[in-house]
Amino acid sequence: PEVLNKGIDRKSIETFLILLAPFAPHFAEELWETIGHSDSIFKEKWPEHTPSLVESEVAKIAIQINGRLRGILELSKEVPQEEVVKEAKALAGVAKHLRSKQIKKIIFVPEKIVNFVVSN
Repeated sequence: PEVLNKGIDRKSIETFLILLAPFAPHFAEELWETIGHSDSIFKEKWPEHTPSLVESEVAKIAIQINGRLRGILELSKEVPQEEVVKEAKALAGVAKHLRSKQIKKIIFVPEKIVNFVVSN
């Protein structure tokens, strides 16, 4: 891409000015002409976003024991279930509640929750 001053590419500046135009129309129009456009900035199409760029690669996973929240883990969405369960058991707030309890069942919902069903 064509680079203007200090490493900012032309496309980024144009997108910024289009987004700025409704808030500072005279200023945006002036800058639009300064970078070489002859038509009005208001004739440009509104930029479209790319959903994959705004998605987080980290999931916040609620850790529960018998349905009660005991901690939150922030892990990559790519981490397998076994690793999530291992990390969950290592949390201080979870470990103290699991001590001397038998885990009957582990309910795992990817990228959402891990619920340990325990008995006394």
